[in-house]
Amino acid sequence: MTIAWTPELAALVYSSRARRNSAFVEETLRTFDVTSPIDPVKARKAAAEYWKDKDALARVKLAFDRNPPAWKPIVERVIARGKKPNAEVPLDVELEAATVTLQMCPLHAAVPYWIAAGGIPFALRTLIRCHELLCSALEFGYSRQGAPLGLWILETRKLSVDWPSGYGNAWALLRALLSEAVEPIYDEAHGIADQALLATATGNPNESALQILIPFAFPDERAWAKAGAKSAIGLAKQRKRGYTPALAYFVSVAPAAAAIELLGCTVNDAITAADLATALAHLGAPDGVKVIEAALTTAPNAGDRERWGAVLFAVHTSEAMKAFERLAKHPKGKTTFSPLAKRHREVMLASAAAKPGKPTTTRVSGRSRSR
Repeated sequence: MTIAWTPELAALVYSSRARRNSAFVEETLRTFDVTSPIDPVKARKAAAEYWKDKDALARVKLAFDRNPPAWKPIVERVIARGKKPNAEVPLDVELEAATVTLQMCPLHAAVPYWIAAGGIPFALRTLIRCHELLCSALEFGYSRQGAPLGLWILETRKLSVDWPSGYGNAWALLRALLSEAVEPIYDEAHGIADQALLATATGNPNESALQILIPFAFPDERAWAKAGAKSAIGLAKQRKRGYTPALAYFVSVAPAAAAIELLGCTVNDAITAADLATALAHLGAPDGVKVIEAALTTAPNAGDRERWGAVLFAVHTSEAMKAFERLAKHPKGKTTFSPLAKRHREVMLASAAAKPGKPTTTRVSGRSRSR
């Protein structure tokens, strides 16, 4: 067995249509405190608790006139729904995107409501729209000289890889549900994603979130990840160190060469063992080993080196053994990689001598990191 896919390691892999993983789907749903199918009444109630928040309403009212003219009627509807959260309001992409952008509902509550009320394609379309907008606070702050500024909408993608807040978990939920969606729903969502990729194909690295995140949500569309590699690498070169969920997710679906180049450009605190386990499942052992080794050479801390090293440990090939030998010489990883390299060599020797059907296993942990 080339890769010792223990139940624990296999559970880390993000679900796809080619490789379904119910453990990932269930864990992602738990992150949002929902079950499948999502209860529409409970989901709406959870979102409405945020719509009616008086402080949030006051901030939006204060800056109403600062909104672009085309957005003022929509912001009026946001305010009206906040005043009467139990009133029936037609589901609308612009209304929902404006509500999130104006910080009147976090994605944690908004996305389950969108899915329950409008379905996966509606939720995808709305999340895409959120990445095309920006809350004024990220540009101008919440106050000036001690006076509150209020919040208004900016129609720009210039911080699409940082906004909306909490987008990482939202895209994970969409990926989970798309992996199990029936064909008509998947096909509709696929068409929406394809249009979004075409519409956002130009721009600087900070405007490229959708070129990076859509391939993650549609991992079986490998051509999309190949096309998004240039944007991802450009962003990585711009961000030498930081917390960028979009790039972490992209590592899990990127072509090997792109993932390796990306990882060599930046230290990304958002990467988890799940990203690397998924890359391993996506690429297979030879290329997957190269990607994990590249990640380990820029791992932010000892804890990540240990968790990510455990993913590499599960690969029982000479390439993995040589990777551990190189990593053992890494100045920041000697305490972690030298013992792992020794144990890995022992496992390889034992596996060669063992009877078939008795693979050696190892413990792997580390998906959960809120995004």
